[in-house]
Formats: sequence, C-alpha cells, structure tokens
Amino acid sequence: MSLLIISDVIPGDFNVGGIILGDIVSGFPDIKFAVFAVCGKPNPESSQPSNAKVFTRPFSNETSRRHWRGWAGTIGSILQWMGKFRFELHHLVDEVVTFAEQEQVNAILVTLSTPSLIALGPRVAQVLNVPLYSLVWDDPDYILRNHCWDRFSRNRMLSSFYSALSHSRRVAVVSDSMIEEYKNFGARECIILRHGFPRSLIHRPTGPIKNNSSITIGFAGTNYALSSWNSFLKALDILDWKIGGLDIVVRLLGGQVRLFFQHPARVECLGWHSNDEVLKLLSECDLNYLPYPFDPSLSRLALLSFPTKLSTYVATGRPVFVHAPEYSSLRNFYNEYNLGAFCSSQDPGVIAFELEQLVKNPDQMRKATLEAIRAADEELNKDVFLDRFKSLLGEVMPMRAVCDP
Repeated sequence: MSLLIISDVIPGDFNVGGIILGDIVSGFPDIKFAVFAVCGKPNPESSQPSNAKVFTRPFSNETSRRHWRGWAGTIGSILQWMGKFRFELHHLVDEVVTFAEQEQVNAILVTLSTPSLIALGPRVAQVLNVPLYSLVWDDPDYILRNHCWDRFSRNRMLSSFYSALSHSRRVAVVSDSMIEEYKNFGARECIILRHGFPRSLIHRPTGPIKNNSSITIGFAGTNYALSSWNSFLKALDILDWKIGGLDIVVRLLGGQVRLFFQHPARVECLGWHSNDEVLKLLSECDLNYLPYPFDPSLSRLALLSFPTKLSTYVATGRPVFVHAPEYSSLRNFYNEYNLGAFCSSQDPGVIAFELEQLVKNPDQMRKATLEAIRAADEELNKDVFLDRFKSLLGEVMPMRAVCDP
C-alpha cells in the first residue's frame, strides 16, 4: 500500500510539522509513503524515515506581493492570483500527478497549511481517482492573511478550502471548535489528531521542585502571542519578579524569541534544544507558561487552533499557567483537565493575582501536576496520536502502528 502525502514540510525535519509527519511515517513502517513537499530542500542535519520517498518543489507565488497601497495594491493582488498563482498551480498539479502515478499511490493525505496546498488536494485526487484525506492545523483565514492575500482572493481560496473538506472522506483537525465549524462547510467526518510524546517519556514528579531560592517559569517555542507576553511581563513587574519572597526566573527555550522589558528581569534564554532536552529542562521548572493571542485579528486562530506546545508541557508533569481568551479552544481543554490556572485577562494586575494564587497554593500545584500527567496519559501522547491516524485512513489502509517503547 502506498500513501501520497502532499505538504509544505518534510517528514523528519526539525520544524513542528516535520516532527509530526515524521512520527506518522515512522509509526507505520509497513506502509510506503510518497511525499511531495511543496517547499525547499530539507535541513541537511535532519533524517527522513526510510519508508518515505521525498520529492521537493518550491512554490514561488505563495505569498501575495502588494507593490502599491490602497485599491491599486488590491487589484495587483487579484491579478497575481488570477495569473501567476493559477498558472503555477496548474503545472504543480501535473507534477504531483506524475509523481503519484510513478509511486502507484492508493490514497492522498494533504495538509491544508498553505494557499497552494488548499487548492491542490481536490484537483490531484480527482485526476488520480483515489480517496482524499485532509489535515488541518490552522484555520485558512489565518493562513491566507499570513500570506498577505487580499479579501477577494481570500474568499476565492476559502471556497477551495471548503471544497477540500467536502471532497475528503475524513478530515483530521486539532480542536472541538474546528469540528463544530467545519461540519457546517461540508466536512463529512472529523477526527481530532493532536501530536504527543511517547508515554515512556512522560515525567511523573511526586512533588514540587526542590528549589528554595527561586520560582522558575518555563516557556518553549515561538512567542507569537506578543500582547499576552507583554501583559504577563508587566504582571511580573508588579510582583517585582518575586512571589513569597522567592525570585521569579523565566526560562525560554526556542530559536526565535521577541520580548520587551521595561524593568530589571531574570531570564534564561537557552536557545534551541532537542525534544528530549526540552522535556528535561521544562520538567525542572515550577510551572510552564502558555500564552494565546487576544488580538481581534487572531481571534479565529485562538478559537480554532490548538497549541502543539501544550503536548510538550503536559509531558513534563508540571502545572501550566494558561493565558488565553475565554472563547479559545484551550478553554474546553482546561475544563476537562485543570492544569493549574486559566487566566482570561490581559490586565497585568489580574494576571499577577492569579499567578500568585497558584504558586502559593501547594495543594493546587500538586493537583495540577496530576492533571497534567492525566492529560498526557489520556489524550496528548503518541499512542493516541497514531491510533487516531489509523482511524483517519482505516478502511483504505489497514495497518499496524509501531510506537516507541
């Protein structure tokens, strides 16, 4: 059996999407994967699974280039979509079909993560006459705005997204909110597919961190929720970077961090680390911080997406300070798993109060630790991830998942 994966990332690469697809491919060694990656070459230090044949091809007209302001810029963007984008897409379809025929694929999985991929999946599936399955990490409106598409071209591409949903036998999504949203636009069946670590890597602390000199707050990944971060840092300023007489230290793990400080601060910038190292370093923290955007322009991202870093956080077995809007997808998850504290305010005074209440309550911290472990055991782990992927494609590709020991 052979599955064609069409994506903008390469399985096994060091980005989040590459790690997720890498676990899918390596988790099913009996399946032959043909990967058509609409991107540049892979990181030379990454390792692709042996059961995947990868072909890469960049797409040059993914992002709209607005050369003029106002209506002139909008018209130019529309013409680019009608001309360059559609012309290159036509050739891309032919290339994917040729590659798929050579690899004799039986089904297609497309990640609807860029404008070209949103338009590509249904076209290729129709030509090949094989089942189509889709994977959605982020809402298309957020993706298209990120690529600077004008309102008229966005509407056209949203129609392509809904077409991909309706042509898919099943759609993998990351939140309950996505299921509710997309069933109104033709999705036949949705399955929640969220990445996680093997259960063997979950940290299971039996008590608080033995550190009498400081309180360490961990964060991993890219801090795109800048307004939340700025409010959080102001809250730490209100607390004078102390709780109960102990210094607060923020530990940052990631290759790209943007923060703005207005007062003296205690921050450890540890840079990029492997997943195993991230788990170890975050498990040494007293709690971990999870910000989500409050900006109105990112409301659909907060409502529909689900942060992959939460899978990392719960695997550390530490409490989580969730800082997100009430309408966000994280609210439902927190209602199921009380990970520590859920702060839905951007008022630094409120943030400072709720953070202090959590840290000063040993019983709440202990219960949050147990809830984080429960979330990792029940929902956010690799076994559940691979089982649900098998359910996504089950009837066309009966297969046995191989999880890490």
